[in-house]
Amino acid sequence: MTKALVSKPQPSSKDQVSQKSYGSVPEVMDVPNLIQLQTASYEWLKTDGLAALFAEVSPIQDFIGGRFELSFGEHEFREAKYAEEECRSMEITFSAPLWVAVKLLVKETGEVLETKLFMGDIPMMTSQ
Repeated sequence: MTKALVSKPQPSSKDQVSQKSYGSVPEVMDVPNLIQLQTASYEWLKTDGLAALFAEVSPIQDFIGGRFELSFGEHEFREAKYAEEECRSMEITFSAPLWVAVKLLVKETGEVLETKLFMGDIPMMTSQ
């Protein structure tokens, strides 16, 4: 008994199906910096933003007797109490102290008292 060889039917040219592969990407795109706007905005706040704010509210007049006038000057962020890694391990906010130069004018005597004033610990943005 002989077996008949059955051949696989060949598709005609009009029956051919084109295949597309979506598994490979021809080029790799760079990862965008998604937080660039936030970091730039925060850097502006730390420098020009706070300076503009202090200039806007200065001088503060004594509204009761009109004897004093308080003016804000330059501000600075000092070194943080803890490093970033220490803050992560202790699960606390990474922050730095903000100090502002202030002048108090005593209008009756013309005396000017100058000092640096601690305004608070301000949270810092990290590179992470």
